Amino acid sequence: MDKFGLIAEMVRKFPGWEKVCDEDLRLLVVNELGSEKVFQEGVWLGNCQRLAIGPENALLICAGSMPHPSWQALTKLAILETKRIFVKLPDAPCADAVAEAALMMGESGLFKDVRISRDLPSEGVDLFDAVIVFGTSQTVDFFRKMVPWNKKFLGFGNKFSLAVVDARDVSLETGRSVVRDVVVYAQQGCLSPHVCYVCNGDADAMAQFCAQALGEAQAAGVLLGTRDVLAAARVYTTRRAELALGSKVLIPEDGSLDWTVILSSRDDFEVSPGSNVLRVKRCSSAERLVELLEPWRGSISTVAVSKNQTPILGTGATRFCALGKMQQPSVFWTQDGFCSLAQLVSWVCVED
Repeated sequence: MDKFGLIAEMVRKFPGWEKVCDEDLRLLVVNELGSEKVFQEGVWLGNCQRLAIGPENALLICAGSMPHPSWQALTKLAILETKRIFVKLPDAPCADAVAEAALMMGESGLFKDVRISRDLPSEGVDLFDAVIVFGTSQTVDFFRKMVPWNKKFLGFGNKFSLAVVDARDVSLETGRSVVRDVVVYAQQGCLSPHVCYVCNGDADAMAQFCAQALGEAQAAGVLLGTRDVLAAARVYTTRRAELALGSKVLIPEDGSLDWTVILSSRDDFEVSPGSNVLRVKRCSSAERLVELLEPWRGSISTVAVSKNQTPILGTGATRFCALGKMQQPSVFWTQDGFCSLAQLVSWVCVED
């Protein structure tokens, strides 16, 4: 089995990526680097042979919100034939999944040396050829200043996502799909919707369906509710403020802070305080949505759309997907618009 076959075998063990094959990975390399043999034979441009060199040593700093970005980074480092990786784990439940993936890929021979820790490497970052950081924008800025100018650096900070529902798709089933994207990983990270827009449809009904779906999730015991005093205060304050602004606020029958659906009196995009707080808003048209998201251009990650809703370009989003699938990005996701293979390689040119 060659490199691509072995990597594909590893990738298929990750949830949501069970159908990835070696041909998919070859096509990724060809599309980003020009040839699957770019590391051995290079590609010719005129009289110049260009050989790609992947990072020998890489530092991967993982976010606590979800494992998929870290899995994708491990996959791409393996494709680039990185020999040694240091994985800095977060203090979060997804850390175990990332650690298991790194060890599995190391044991398979894709990496010669795998080091895993919840602390930063004692030798600092100067010895790494590439540093990949997932976290808050503050975390990314912190490490960006530490990495020398001649090293590869990829940083992924705060982004926001939303859902868009066509008027024909307003239903309980659609509400369940939206809620799935909310409750997976407890509305953390860049792939959970802050707002659900209903395009020229019944936003009141959509809010009721989302509230019913959240109630079902609460009854099934799958919600991670507010976990500290600050989180609880944010939810309580948000509820009071929205009521004062004339919004309709739907909450659990027991009055708990486990979830909140807000039928907003305004159509502008707003960031959720987290803890399963979802705003539902009506939007008159796709053109109006582009206008509403203009102040957020550069900060929008994913837009999930319902069955009859076409992707709305011009919003600044770098990914469109089906409702209910926001938290399962493709292994080929160009996060924040980055083609990360191309970003991480160096080139050696040999003139004929």
